[in-house]
Amino acid sequence: EKPYRRKHWEVAMAVSALNPVAKDGAEILGVGAGSEQTIFHLLNTGARVWATDLYADPGGWHNYASATMMTSPEKHAPAGADLSKLVVQHMDMRHLRFPDESFDGVFSSGSIEHVGTLDDVARAAAEIGRVLKPGGVATLATEFRVGGTVGQGWQGVILFDEAMIEQYIVKPSGLIRTSKPDYDVNEATIATAFPLEKFVH
Repeated sequence: EKPYRRKHWEVAMAVSALNPVAKDGAEILGVGAGSEQTIFHLLNTGARVWATDLYADPGGWHNYASATMMTSPEKHAPAGADLSKLVVQHMDMRHLRFPDESFDGVFSSGSIEHVGTLDDVARAAAEIGRVLKPGGVATLATEFRVGGTVGQGWQGVILFDEAMIEQYIVKPSGLIRTSKPDYDVNEATIATAFPLEKFVH
C-alpha cells in the first residue's frame, strides 16, 4: 500500500501559487480550510490569514474542521507558529460574508467537492471569485477523475472531469487561468492508485 501524500502536494502548490501576493499587509482567505497546514505556512509570510469552514457544525468532517480551531488554534498549529494574524470563522463557502474584492489571495484544498450539488459548487466558485481583488490569486485543489465510470462520485464527494471543472468552477468564478491546464497523468502517478472502495462505505 502506497503512502497517502496528496495533502502535502496540495499545501505546497497552494503556498507556491500564493507566494507572489502573500506578504506583509496582504489578506488571504482559506475556504473550507479546516486546520490545514496551508494556513500556518501562509502566516509565515506576514499576511493576515482568514480560515473559514463549518467549524461549529462540521458533521462527519469533525476530524478536519474541529470547533477547537476557533477556540484554540494553537492545538492545530505547528510549534512556534505566530497566530497573531490568524482569524478563524465559521462560514459556508457558498455564502462568504465578506465584501467584494476583499482578499489578495484565496485558497481551497480538497473542500469544494464536498459542498453539495454541482449548483452548490458553482455558487462557491462564484463567491471565491467575488471576494478576490483584481490581480489577486486563487488556488483550488479538488478531486479529479482521470478515468472510469464512477459518475459524479459517491455520497458527499463529487469527482470532477475536465468539462465539469470548466463549467462549474472556472466559468462561475469569473477568474482567468494563469496557465493552460495539463490533465496528463504520468506512470508514476498511476502507480500510486489504490482501490476506490477505501473511500466508499
